[in-house]
Amino acid sequence: MDALEIAYTADQLPGLCTTIGELKRLAELAQGVSSVAEIGCYMGRSTKALSLAAGGRVYAVDTWRGSDEDNEGEKTKTTTPEILYAKFCGNLWDEISNGKVIPLRCDSVEGADILKAQGIRLDVIFLDAGHDYEWVTRDIQAWKPLLRKGGVMVGHDLPHPRMEEALNDYLPGWTASVGMLWEWVNE
Repeated sequence: MDALEIAYTADQLPGLCTTIGELKRLAELAQGVSSVAEIGCYMGRSTKALSLAAGGRVYAVDTWRGSDEDNEGEKTKTTTPEILYAKFCGNLWDEISNGKVIPLRCDSVEGADILKAQGIRLDVIFLDAGHDYEWVTRDIQAWKPLLRKGGVMVGHDLPHPRMEEALNDYLPGWTASVGMLWEWVNE
């Protein structure tokens, strides 16, 4: 499948990464790479795009506690973590069953620590958890050491002024990408 076909396939799932263009760009970044981590997976829409494109594993890191953000009329804060996690697993059953997607049910920093302890280095890291300065800073500091030289860190939900401040402070040279995505290359 090419990146656009992958985007349309992933778009069939519920999620907060809302545009075909964003899903297509994620698929392009993950195309053929050996290792990807997504932090903040919700129900698996962007995870699907990343996993269909990647040549290797996708580590899906989330607590599945949800957020206050609204998705198709359903407030995630009224859904239990068990239900959200079950929906994620159902949406990615094939990819989880064949070992392509590895769910890590933990917070971002703990997920980074787990992968560090295993010596895993990543080609693409997709940050889509918290969006304030402190949260973005924490995620960048936890995950940046795992990014291979030439690898790409990408994130979602621009514009958030405090997010942009964190990006400027910790990922100089980052650029706005498609839709609400931002990107940074580890040179």
